[in-house]
Amino acid sequence: MITILMMACSENELIKRPLDEIAVVSGDFDNLSEPLTRMDIAHTEYDGFISRAVYDEEVDGELNSYKVEALLGGVDESGYPSMLQFDAVFLNSGVRGLGEYVYNGVEHDDAFLIDEQVNLNVLEYLDRGRILFLSDWSGDLIEATWPERIEFVNEDECNAPPCWDLAQAGSSETVIANVSDDELMSVLGVDSIQLLFDFSYWTAMSSVSGDVDVYLRGDISYRKADGSGYVDLDNVPLLVGFDVGSGRVLFSSFHWRAQNPIVVDLMLQHLVEGLKPGSGYSGDVVP
Repeated sequence: MITILMMACSENELIKRPLDEIAVVSGDFDNLSEPLTRMDIAHTEYDGFISRAVYDEEVDGELNSYKVEALLGGVDESGYPSMLQFDAVFLNSGVRGLGEYVYNGVEHDDAFLIDEQVNLNVLEYLDRGRILFLSDWSGDLIEATWPERIEFVNEDECNAPPCWDLAQAGSSETVIANVSDDELMSVLGVDSIQLLFDFSYWTAMSSVSGDVDVYLRGDISYRKADGSGYVDLDNVPLLVGFDVGSGRVLFSSFHWRAQNPIVVDLMLQHLVEGLKPGSGYSGDVVP
């Protein structure tokens, strides 16, 4: 059995934990279920759409009775987070409740960011050695919970915190990303890859703290929050990871569904140690 290592909170010693149960929350802009299905990795899908899947008009989140509200905010009869039934949780870009406003609207969309129970659940989930994988707009969860780990662009333009959506400023472009992690470079067999940013207004980072691992870096262009136009930033993080408790948080500025499938599969297997290709896609979306 392929395993990941987890720190036992009570005894402070390493124990082995299998990576068997995975949840993927659907979002409007990315689709991390796609590579997991392609690799035949079992996972359970939760509906998290703000509006709809812009990449596939035939996807209907209303047909899925598993909802993100129950996953992130729920607790079991013993008071433990519902998330703990999963060894890894993937949050796609465009999950509702993880922004300041609904895109193309004026309604607030920060339900999970300001929910104390969600915050407690996420922290306990990670403290117990689980993995939280976020793409693009889901990065506001990092800004809300671990603001010291990542400096996002336009943070200096925030006059009335919280300013969840200010970093959603990247331009639609193709970026040559340099692989800044030696192990990932060995896995990929190259020192740079091409990343497609298929939509504008993606979440851009400017820097990270010293305890954050950077896997990919590149030169980007982003829109200033004051409306003064686009500016360039060189060698900024594009894919990062950091430890929280005994768990791990991984974040990408880009959408995985828009990248080379071969590269995506290799990177995911390296980043999320314990993924088991061939374990069987359950396709569970309805209880």
